[in-house]
Amino acid sequence: MNWDDKYLIQFLQNVFSVKNVKKGNCVRKQIKLLGIKVKFKDKCKTLFNTCSELQNTCNELWDKMNRMDRRMSVMNIKICYLEYQKKRELVLEKLRKEKRKLRVCFHVSENEKWNAQSLYDAMEKSEDFYPFVVVTKKRDATRSLQHHTKFFKNYCKNVEIGFDEQTNSSTDLKQFKPDIIFYQQPWHLHANQSPVHMLDCALSYYFSYSIGDAPTNLQKHLKDFYPALQKYFVFSEEDKNQCVSICDCLDLNTSVVGHPKLDVYNNYEEEDFPKKYVIYAPHHSLNELSLHYGTFDWNGKYILEWAKVHPELNWVFKPHPQLKQAVLGKGLMTANEIEQYYQDWADLGTYYDDGNYFDLFKNSKCLITDCGSFLTEYFPTKNPVIHLRNPKGTDYSATNKIIMQTYYDTWNIEQLRSYLEDILLNGNDTKREKRLSVLKKLKIGKDCCTDKIIRELKKDLGRL
Repeated sequence: MNWDDKYLIQFLQNVFSVKNVKKGNCVRKQIKLLGIKVKFKDKCKTLFNTCSELQNTCNELWDKMNRMDRRMSVMNIKICYLEYQKKRELVLEKLRKEKRKLRVCFHVSENEKWNAQSLYDAMEKSEDFYPFVVVTKKRDATRSLQHHTKFFKNYCKNVEIGFDEQTNSSTDLKQFKPDIIFYQQPWHLHANQSPVHMLDCALSYYFSYSIGDAPTNLQKHLKDFYPALQKYFVFSEEDKNQCVSICDCLDLNTSVVGHPKLDVYNNYEEEDFPKKYVIYAPHHSLNELSLHYGTFDWNGKYILEWAKVHPELNWVFKPHPQLKQAVLGKGLMTANEIEQYYQDWADLGTYYDDGNYFDLFKNSKCLITDCGSFLTEYFPTKNPVIHLRNPKGTDYSATNKIIMQTYYDTWNIEQLRSYLEDILLNGNDTKREKRLSVLKKLKIGKDCCTDKIIRELKKDLGRL
């Protein structure tokens, strides 16, 4: 082997990491072949870079199309809002001329979400309004119409049925001749009972039963619900800002008033109530298309077993009405197992499924939950909350996000066991002062939301 061959072999080994290079004339053949490979690799690299650039360009175009689609969607919502506003103004002009009591309809479908008792009661005493409840049936109802109707007849004097179970059809809301409508929720509405359908004869108002709509729920019903409202009442300035950031036209019909549900805490003093109950309230959102608040899959059985070991605590099991259905749908338990689970709680303490639960809250000492609505509703009790968390659950209202900082985030069984022992057995509550500070800032229990809503209505109707 001559010097050139040695040099070439060393070159191949050092530069290209080629091993076992053959001697002689084969060296030059290998170099030639290697040269072809290098050129091929260079072309592949160039092609790859070109494809990457093309991919980046496609991604940029896709992002631009999505932004354009969102702008078009917002533009369509604004057009809808202006169209609906013209119809509302005609109804408003007509109602301002009326001297009679105006008929105020509370459109409801679930007693567990009843959130307007104080408003209904105040209107019943008013000389300006005649309140009545129309009970209808949701498309995905898990309980009978009679069950919900019985509840409302216990709490409200004037109750009508807005669904025919024999024909399985909803009654046109216009048949009840409402002048004003308060909606319980924006989803699962029948077309002949929606705010859009009622635009030519009534003014629609809404405040969320859960004290602050999750942003995704707001986005889902931007076109078919919110623009058709005369007023959308929200809990706080933070909630309003969150709504406006989703669609700026909501600034035109959104008003900050607090929530009538929390009027029950006006003049509330915690020392007036014996703090005896521990409430476990699991949410139903376990499937992939849900809000992902639910955590029953990792803690439902553990909490029951822990409660059985500590029967000295007064346990209350208050599940979401759709929990059974969610657990079965997820395959976490069989039908017999979930029934036995509920029965075990009833045997251990109290199984509570009523919509009027604020006395229960006031008489409790701790809430264990993954529900979104209870985070604010329970807050005025000043009691601790063991907040069961789902990593996918991030869709909370602006107010809830503030309040959640004063609770005990619980992501796993070890944390849960630690908080159960520390809070329930040892009586420690290290975040209490922080809760009291936020409570003072939010002014819950200080102002009467019901009075604010009635004042807004009278202002709209020219009756102040």
